[in-house]
Amino acid sequence: MLPIDKLNKFARFLNLKGLVKLTIKKPKRGGKHFEPKKFKNLRAEQFFIDGFACVSVDGGESAAPHVVFLHGGAYVAEGLLFHRKFMEKLVKEYGMRVTYIDYPLAPEHGAKKTHAVLGKAYARLTETYKEDEFVLLGDSAGGGLALAFLQTLVKTGGKLPVKTVLLSPWVDVSLSRPEAAEYEEKDPTLSIDGLLFAGREYAKELPLTDPTVSPVFGEMDDLGEILVTVGESELFYPDCMYLKERADGARGTRLTLAVFENMFHDFIMTPIKESDIGCRLIAEFLANRAPAPKDGVKIIG
Repeated sequence: MLPIDKLNKFARFLNLKGLVKLTIKKPKRGGKHFEPKKFKNLRAEQFFIDGFACVSVDGGESAAPHVVFLHGGAYVAEGLLFHRKFMEKLVKEYGMRVTYIDYPLAPEHGAKKTHAVLGKAYARLTETYKEDEFVLLGDSAGGGLALAFLQTLVKTGGKLPVKTVLLSPWVDVSLSRPEAAEYEEKDPTLSIDGLLFAGREYAKELPLTDPTVSPVFGEMDDLGEILVTVGESELFYPDCMYLKERADGARGTRLTLAVFENMFHDFIMTPIKESDIGCRLIAEFLANRAPAPKDGVKIIG
């Protein structure tokens, strides 16, 4: 595993001012990391929704629960190798079935198209795997998308997941919390300017505060059980605290917030011990076990 100081230096290198704009100008597409053949010694079945690839992966035996995984990338970047490694970890070490959805991205597409494709993919999964218990799980932008989609399912009467897991979620694309600038200085991986640029490309004609784009402003009742993990030093920490506040005032929603001391954005996708701790926390949550005490983690129930 890499020392935390080296990870921070690497993250700062990646966070060059023009990175998001460069991604939008020359977007990489094709989902090469998620081709079925890339999942060694696992069963992987691919299907397409409106031309967008999805792949369901398991160990070849009965698997539970069935995780619908929505990757991060500021709504402009496709899933990366570390996302696939995270999927494989959930399958191999925790016996889960995981479906990766390569949802539409900006600038080619906006939030409405993304939600439409996700809705079709989820409907197909619930029809194909009728006996499975589904979990929505997303990191970063994928976490925001998972929460927004959960709110849509509640509103439309769709089949609800048994639980939802949000990892360093981007729940306010407008980044309107007054503490945002302070936490930008602490977080080595994110910049407000770059995120706002990407967020506008994703929102298209919708306001950045529309719940389809920024679910922290959406309806919070009846969302069921939600686990949120967040780093104490990441830009999205104030938004996650506000999300917890809103959830605590809602009916039929129970949100558990796990705050990781000194951690940066999306740390759970990196090869450090805190990632292993986060994965164990997810497994405990999905198994209905009370989270065991963990060094450097504050659980706010």
